Amino acid sequence: MKLRIKDNSIRLRLTKSEVAELADKGSFESQINFGPDGKMTYAIIETSTDFIDVKYEPNRIEVQVPKNKMDNWVNTDLVSIKYLKELFDAPDLQILIEKDFACLTERTGEDESDAYPNPNLTC
Repeated sequence: MKLRIKDNSIRLRLTKSEVAELADKGSFESQINFGPDGKMTYAIIETSTDFIDVKYEPNRIEVQVPKNKMDNWVNTDLVSIKYLKELFDAPDLQILIEKDFACLTERTGEDESDAYPNPNLTC
């Protein structure tokens, strides 16, 4: 799972096998290891709530998605789930969860064998 954080937005991109595991287990997580100074975990979790949310605690970011929204995303051609979390003491937080498409141009050293076929690729 790829994690992108920019300003007040968070974006998760999942490959086919990661989406399959998410569908099977109701969660998927990855880690960034910083060596002896620690690690940070980022996760996507299916919940029984009615809204998307993000929880932050030291060394962990957890994006929570309602089961019905998760099922719809996993089981259809829907590419992304978008949500704007209103924050009253800071700029709103933009949340984006996407299926990871293969790049249109080859990137040296990047394995895209588990990526979704890019719909913009013309063969």
